[in-house]
Amino acid sequence: AEKLASYLIMDWDAVEREKEMEKHLEQDTKPADRTLLLAFPKASSSPEAMEYLKERGLKASMVEEYGLRWDSERCRVLFPVLDRDNQFWGAAGRSTANQKPPYLNYWMENRRRFALFGEFRWRERTGPIIVVEGPIDALHVAQASKSVLAISTLGSVTYDQLQRIAALASLTKRAVFLWPDRDD
Repeated sequence: AEKLASYLIMDWDAVEREKEMEKHLEQDTKPADRTLLLAFPKASSSPEAMEYLKERGLKASMVEEYGLRWDSERCRVLFPVLDRDNQFWGAAGRSTANQKPPYLNYWMENRRRFALFGEFRWRERTGPIIVVEGPIDALHVAQASKSVLAISTLGSVTYDQLQRIAALASLTKRAVFLWPDRDD
């Protein structure tokens, strides 16, 4: 409980740190070329991908809304990662064939530590921010409520991601709830 409480304490000076982080990002990580994403067909065009996502409880409308893609060569559904300015940073690829590792990430260099899936929906979804680990979990939350902003940390949480979440909460004046997985 103490560990969880330390994550829930919001640092309201995060806006200044976010500005500094943005300066650093501008220097080191320009927005990725979207051709990486566009090289893969939409997941909705693949019966295999859609069957997998349906089995996981996701509706076709969510697949379209979040722009999921399909890497047929590696049998992975791709979850595009866009920042709050709708800039493409990479994608998280979830295996549909029980491959190891389950997630294979498609990142441009230096981007992973800042990445948050779902962040780009902050303008349309005006409710509280719910932070989960995986992108499928985020889509389940978003599917359940059209007002909640569901964000995935794409696995373990980094300090830089917490700073982005704190800055977004400060900018939007929204409550943040962490919903970690039950595993260690």
